[in-house]
Amino acid sequence: MYRSCSGLKERRFNVSRKVLAVLTAYLIKYFPELKTLSPSAPIVMRVEECLDAAGIAGADMLAWSAALNTSPPRHDKQDSEKEDKSRECKGCHHSAVIHELIVTNKSMAARLTILEAALLKPKRKHAADEEQEQQQAQSDQEAKPKRRRKSGNKPIDGVV
Repeated sequence: MYRSCSGLKERRFNVSRKVLAVLTAYLIKYFPELKTLSPSAPIVMRVEECLDAAGIAGADMLAWSAALNTSPPRHDKQDSEKEDKSRECKGCHHSAVIHELIVTNKSMAARLTILEAALLKPKRKHAADEEQEQQQAQSDQEAKPKRRRKSGNKPIDGVV
C-alpha cells in the first residue's frame, strides 16, 4: 500500500514507520465511512485489494475500525497518582531551573558592575586630565599682565 514512500533504496526518501502506522490507523478507523460514502472510490478499491492480498477479512477490518472509534478508557487512581508525582517532579525541576537562573543573573550583574567600573575609571582620569589642562590654560592666560599703550596722544596717521 505504501510502496511509493517506503522501502526505497535511499533512506532519506522513506517515510517513517511511525507515520505509516498512524496513517494506517486512520485509514482503518475511517474506512467504513469512506465505503458508505462512495463504494467505487479509488481509495476504497485499493484498500480492498490490499486486504485481499494480505488475507484480511472485511469483518476484521470493521472490528478494528469499531475498536479505534470507541472512546479511550478513563484513568484509574494509580494513573492519577503517577500524574501527580510527575507534576511535582516538574515543579521541582522548574524551581531548580529558576534558582539557577537567579544565581546566574546575580553573577552576571556582579561582572557587569566590575566591567562598568573598569570602563569608567579611564574616563574619569581623562576628564580630570582635561580639567587640569583647562585650569592650567586659564591660569596661563591670567598670568600675563595686560600692557598699556605707552604712547600718549599721538595722532593716528591718515585720520583727519
